[in-house]
Amino acid sequence: MNESHHHEAIAPNRLRVQVDQSRCKTDGSCVRIAPELFYFTAFAKKAALRTPEIPLDMVDKCLEATRKCPYNAIIVTQPSRDDAAQDSSGSE
Repeated sequence: MNESHHHEAIAPNRLRVQVDQSRCKTDGSCVRIAPELFYFTAFAKKAALRTPEIPLDMVDKCLEATRKCPYNAIIVTQPSRDDAAQDSSGSE
């Protein structure tokens, strides 16, 4: 019985987001939809990230911003368990 509680305590893999700067054309839909995640850089007027890891309560907004970007500049990925383990152990 305790095993299920232990299993639930393991953090799920977090989604990560990035902006492909070569595709971003400053449409602004991502900044309007999820200003908690995206902002415009002052020097390049391109969308940038406040954090590459999407907080669980922001996943829906991030996915909406991804769908509505007319230039497909927002890329959402889910790290594999191996990637997550490597991130937590640091580089060797």
